Amino acid sequence: MDKNNIVITSHSLDEAITDFINRNKNLYKNKITIILLENLIKDYEIFDELSDSANVIRWYDKEGRIISNKSHTLLNRVLYYPSDIYSSYNDNDKDYAQREFESYLGFAFNSFYGVGNKDSRGICVKIISLPMQWREVRQNFNIKTPKYYWGPTELNILNESDLLITSDIHNFINWSPGNNTTKKDNIFCFHKPVGQPVFTLTIGSKQMITTDIVISNPLKMKICRLSAKINLYFNYFISEILFFVDGNNLTFACINPQVIKSKYSQVFDTFMGDNLISEFQKCIN
Repeated sequence: MDKNNIVITSHSLDEAITDFINRNKNLYKNKITIILLENLIKDYEIFDELSDSANVIRWYDKEGRIISNKSHTLLNRVLYYPSDIYSSYNDNDKDYAQREFESYLGFAFNSFYGVGNKDSRGICVKIISLPMQWREVRQNFNIKTPKYYWGPTELNILNESDLLITSDIHNFINWSPGNNTTKKDNIFCFHKPVGQPVFTLTIGSKQMITTDIVISNPLKMKICRLSAKINLYFNYFISEILFFVDGNNLTFACINPQVIKSKYSQVFDTFMGDNLISEFQKCIN
């Protein structure tokens, strides 16, 4: 197997890592192939071979080119399943088709040598709720996390304030207070941490900081070290971690497998070009 032959599976070309590779194909001498979920359904013929000794995955495109676990390594960037990939199915068949496709991808991805290929549904990482993140980080890294309430609305212990955010336990991008009224029986809400946002993009062992504030080099080093440890603890290869910085005080906000803020940094492309493939290859060696 040529470990320079990489297939990137993704839910969308807009996903930050997928987008970078798509914009910089010339840098990789046709060694990297992007396959979107919808393309795998519509544009590839699948001829897998299953046996007691080994499973061989073979995906053929319309030109007869093959993607196989015998010739390619896999970097999986499927973070969710877009609903429109099943638009061609009858409404009565969509749920069944989705379950079958997810099961197949879980099996197929796991047959590759690669990163992000262990989940049984084909998602690249386990999505961890905010309350679970906060509990694990607070207990294992001795760092502040937001004060929150999750339960029956009528028993909410958090007072209304300018810092109160009503959200969802899997919403990693809502950090704006307001709209706190709800008619739901249950509520998840928390206080926005004090300070300014600082984002850390981690790829393997490398970090890149994105922020609009000036922070000292010692604090940058502390944030990078902490980000590396948290990323490793949650067993992510790629993550974006949000901290709130107030002087020298840090509050952990979340770890997100989706790269939201860092992709707009002026040094994002340079950081990716320097580290994505080298860190991926270190990870699979």
